[in-house]
Amino acid sequence: MAKQEQILNKARDVFARHGYRKTTVEDIARACALGKAALYHYFSSKEEIFAEVVRAESRKILAQIRTAVDAADGPKAQLVAMLKTSFNAVSVAIAELVENKRAAELRASLPLAAEALRQFLDEEVEILRKILETGARQGVFRKITSPSVPLVIISGLRGVQFHILEVEKPPVLEDAIDSVLDLFLEGICR
Repeated sequence: MAKQEQILNKARDVFARHGYRKTTVEDIARACALGKAALYHYFSSKEEIFAEVVRAESRKILAQIRTAVDAADGPKAQLVAMLKTSFNAVSVAIAELVENKRAAELRASLPLAAEALRQFLDEEVEILRKILETGARQGVFRKITSPSVPLVIISGLRGVQFHILEVEKPPVLEDAIDSVLDLFLEGICR
């Protein structure tokens, strides 16, 4: 495992434990058994480390989404696989990064990883766009006339994920996700 990857794995744990604001470069260096100067050899700042942690998580989630979509048979199954995998994987990643209910802090620190998040969103939207276009071409889905629909769908998922984390007693979502997908598919399918 490359040293940078090892640092990012340790940094992820430290951010999850202490939150972004309370985490220091010294905390990350200590967790990695490195001196602060050695850590600066690999990363220029805590902000850069955080952004790279988010980028690494994004790559893992995109790989899970692509695997689920590739394993599904046909546009409808691919759409369900994509949305469920995305929702579940991002929810898990957010929950792991906000131990002790730091959802507001995570939301506030995400602009530090804006480029990584924009890239993740763009790739996720592109996967969804291709599924919707393929489904429309095959006559499975209605034609989507607005190019913004995939972005709106993904943005809606993110909003729900952060809201659930802020609720005192989060609901069990598996049945709700299936019901929402059924309603969604009734509207999009021919």
